[in-house]
Amino acid sequence: MRNRKTLYATAGTILVIILAIPTSAESAPADIHPDCLDHQQPQLCSRVVEELTAELGTFNEVFSHPDADQLAAFYHEDAILFVGSTGRFFRGRDEIRDEFFAPLVAGIASATVDGSAFHFQVINPNLVVLYGSPTTVVTFKDGSVVALPPLPQTLTWVRQGGDRSRPFVVLTDHE
Repeated sequence: MRNRKTLYATAGTILVIILAIPTSAESAPADIHPDCLDHQQPQLCSRVVEELTAELGTFNEVFSHPDADQLAAFYHEDAILFVGSTGRFFRGRDEIRDEFFAPLVAGIASATVDGSAFHFQVINPNLVVLYGSPTTVVTFKDGSVVALPPLPQTLTWVRQGGDRSRPFVVLTDHE
């Protein structure tokens, strides 16, 4: 009898433990972005990631018919862009537009960056670091297409105040 009680108690304890273990759906609610699971405010973090994901989608839309002015508008007026392959720094939105984007868009018909390769580090609702190694597909004006290999990139995005067309802009870009 005593062995039977011990067996039932053990089985009951195991059942309680099993029921207490969260399933993957419970551990990562659908409305929480995976990069926000360990954040102090996961819902707020996820909303910020959603905003930036939409901004990256808009960036790709602009790159579908590239325009240096529109692409530079994603950058803060005092932004710094560093291109590791050339060792060149571009300082300020005007220089980024005139010396980086203008020559770039002169030879391409479109480009698409795979934003899903980025991870998000939400410092606060106004400051987010994106990092990852996205691939980019470039279509040249002659119709040829090149898929660039994944290249490490880090971008620091800041929220703009006031009545602006872009909720976030790039403050630093290291590619």
